Amino acid sequence: MIRIAALLATSAAGIAVAGLPFTITPLVLQNDEIEPGVLVTSIESLDVNNAGDWLLELATNAPTAFNRLIVLNGAIEYRKGFGFPAPVGGLISSFDSVRINNNAEIGWNLFFSELPSNADTGVFFNDLLLIQEGDLSQPTSGLTVPSPYIGFFETRMNDNNEIFLVGTVDDPMIVSGVDRVLAWLDYDVVTNTHVETILWKESDVLPGQSEAALDFGTGTENAAINNARQAFFSVSLSGPTATNAALYRDAELIVQKGDESPIAGRTYTNIGTSTRVDMNASGDWVFVSNISGDAADNIVIVDGGGIVAQRGTQAPGTDPGTLINNFNSAPVRIDDSGNVFWYANLTGDAATNQALYRNGDLIVRKGVAVDGLTFTSLAGSTATGGITKGFSISQDGRYMLFRGILDNGLRGAFLVTFGDPPCGNSPDLDGDGEVNGADLGLLLGGWGPCVPGAPCPADLNCDGEVDGADLGALLGAWTN
Repeated sequence: MIRIAALLATSAAGIAVAGLPFTITPLVLQNDEIEPGVLVTSIESLDVNNAGDWLLELATNAPTAFNRLIVLNGAIEYRKGFGFPAPVGGLISSFDSVRINNNAEIGWNLFFSELPSNADTGVFFNDLLLIQEGDLSQPTSGLTVPSPYIGFFETRMNDNNEIFLVGTVDDPMIVSGVDRVLAWLDYDVVTNTHVETILWKESDVLPGQSEAALDFGTGTENAAINNARQAFFSVSLSGPTATNAALYRDAELIVQKGDESPIAGRTYTNIGTSTRVDMNASGDWVFVSNISGDAADNIVIVDGGGIVAQRGTQAPGTDPGTLINNFNSAPVRIDDSGNVFWYANLTGDAATNQALYRNGDLIVRKGVAVDGLTFTSLAGSTATGGITKGFSISQDGRYMLFRGILDNGLRGAFLVTFGDPPCGNSPDLDGDGEVNGADLGLLLGGWGPCVPGAPCPADLNCDGEVDGADLGALLGAWTN
């Protein structure tokens, strides 16, 4: 179990964002000892669900062959250098698509060593192999003939165990030798089987187009799904450069490169396979794009209601004259109530030039103390040292999980909990004046729904269940 450094979480009063209180809890810090002699060096990927369950990919000081771990609510679930029941003989070499659904399940693609290069990746439900590189697509999938999968990019899974896959096949009926596809894999936990359905493939002509699809976004932020089995994705097209890309929600064209933005006379100039997008349970969407015109204000975050944020405009919650400079490669998120979460790089003093927002409300700013926590970097560093994968939110918007670096130099993962402050149950469950392993054992012993009418002291946030949110609160108060 991770030993959290002795840092203060936010006070019980919390902090108000437009009248909505929130707390910030350090979950994992650099140099935390996750196993005897094994220390955390950085946080790579991160995700959180509606229950407050948090999933992290951690880098450690272990030998390179074993130096990455997947941790769920503080416990090690998977590690680099170890294998699964299948593929036989394969050892995990890297993790991809580190996301958790609201059932605390993972649908992801993984890479393996000790296997032939044409069979060293696969798509998994937790640790169960569904498709391995080299497998043929199912005859009913929608490809012209069963075709071998030759690569996998991003995957994401909803609460119905429907996995959305960006992959590559070799379909002999498509002229190119490497053919991109968007596919759904519907996994049945009872029968331990799955059904493949191709949503779109390279060479398809999507509705509203006269030109064929050339490729789809393959990055971690280039597609989104929901429980209604909708997919929001980016596609590049053949044809004139000015209009050769678009964003779709299933078969519905949302926006095309060259379309006019919400700002009259200014058109979208870089919609494409690198466009960062998100979508909520209702199918409401958000994306980041460049627009034509003055370079000083030519990047926007847009949702269905218009402009959420724009480069060159006043940064919310800051002194007059502090402007939004860029959104860099950070994610953008929209919760089920339509709130948009975003990162901004700001003009002015480098000591305070980063911020995280919920709509127009400032949550945390680099260099500005938040109840005892001061950050020298937000959303970095890792994901190659930048801010890619720098934050995530739960679908209901209750939680935001972000990477940061504290003013003592320690990197960490920090959980923002929006809503009322803790209800009063103390994390010192055994009453000995310390929050330590004994309290952790009591919390884990009470894991799950509380018994109605019975005492439930480990339910630290009084939501009727002992879950990841309570674990986060306990770890944030760790004293020994």
